[in-house]
Amino acid sequence: MDKTRVADLVVAIAVASSVMDKPIHPGLISIGEVGLAGEVRRVGGLEKRLAEAARLGFTKAIVPADTPNRGKDLKPMDMQAKYGLRVFAAGDIRAAVLAAGIA
Repeated sequence: MDKTRVADLVVAIAVASSVMDKPIHPGLISIGEVGLAGEVRRVGGLEKRLAEAARLGFTKAIVPADTPNRGKDLKPMDMQAKYGLRVFAAGDIRAAVLAAGIA
C-alpha cells in the first residue's frame, strides 16, 4: 500500500474544515484511505497507529468502519478502552466529517 493513501482521510477532513470555516479539534487523529465513491477504507497497522496516537497525546480518533482485528471486528468501544481515545467509526467521508464535529 502506498503510504500517501493513509493521509486521504486527513486531507478530506481538512478540506471540509476549510470550506465550512470550522476548526478541527486539536486532539483529533483520523486514519483511513478514501475510495473514489467517498467510502473510508481500512489501512494496515491500525492498532499500532492508535497506540502511537495515544502516546503522543491525541484524544479522539476517526477510523474506518470496517476495521478487522485478527479475524474479529475491532469495535470503537474496544479501541477506546484499549487506547484511551474516543474512537469513532466512519464508513464514508460524510460520517467522518460529522464525527470530526465540522458539519
